[in-house]
Amino acid sequence: MTVSGLASTKRPETNMRSDFAAIAWASGLVGIASLTFWAVRKWQRERKLSNLGCFPGDPLEAVVEAHVDYLKIHFPKHYKKFSNLLNSDPEAARAEAAVFAFLKALGRHPEPADDPETGGIDFLCKPNGREPFGVEVTTLSEDSVSRHSQIPKDQFEGGGTFQMVTHALWAKVRDKAEQLSNYPHARILAVVSTHHAANSLFDATGAEWLLTSEPRITYPMDGLDQSFGETTDLASSVFFRPNTAREIVPCRQSVSAVLLVSLDDCQSRVLGILHPRPAYEFDIGNLPEVPFVRVREWPIIGAKVRTEWTISNPQAKGFFHILAR
Repeated sequence: MTVSGLASTKRPETNMRSDFAAIAWASGLVGIASLTFWAVRKWQRERKLSNLGCFPGDPLEAVVEAHVDYLKIHFPKHYKKFSNLLNSDPEAARAEAAVFAFLKALGRHPEPADDPETGGIDFLCKPNGREPFGVEVTTLSEDSVSRHSQIPKDQFEGGGTFQMVTHALWAKVRDKAEQLSNYPHARILAVVSTHHAANSLFDATGAEWLLTSEPRITYPMDGLDQSFGETTDLASSVFFRPNTAREIVPCRQSVSAVLLVSLDDCQSRVLGILHPRPAYEFDIGNLPEVPFVRVREWPIIGAKVRTEWTISNPQAKGFFHILAR
């Protein structure tokens, strides 16, 4: 891919492979207590989720209710703020509750970190044995997704043309970059959407284009032996841009990584984009199952932008909702 004659971007390559060992049959007795627990848990979930088809997860509405209860018990000041958010912007409140529950279920130990009066980053995660990291949650509303993608927010039958939402995502990161500055640890921005097409728009292509900007197909008119190529002007590249000397330099270094989260009643589907030179690097070991796209080599030399994924065959990782307790 080439950007206005400045940068050439090659298709992503993988440098990590996941080797999956065969699952052996378990030996010995499982234990009556364990069987009883899972039998009761299965019955409870099937009863609650039969209409949603969310088994083995919890429905999003229950996640929000559990988040309210959790804050009321452990963080009463933040409980009041979240209750106000739930009334004024339910879409943003659902996103915040889902991301908190997702991080808590993974054992990242999130806590509200913003000041209810003055604001700040939403959560501070304190994982065992790793450096803490902050998480800010923002939403790309259903109306905004529909406007930029030309996909109606109400589900419909049939098909049609659509556009990716790269520029809208870029604008979200741009607007949040300053808020994420001045913290002595890595900071993640989670961009969440509940639009029914979000899983298609927040896919591997959407993540790659947010990193490098949308590509254009080029073909040299004066060379029959030349092949088609891809170019990009980096206009919507979230983490780097050309300077006046036509060098590719980092920007928005306050954001260590971006998570694209497509949210539905049953689960969160997550992909990540890593900053090549952030103020504080994010340890992807904190989210080992989440695929991240990144620049293969930094600094970028000779206007050649090469990207890679942290796992092969990247696609959004689904995490069923689990209530925060």
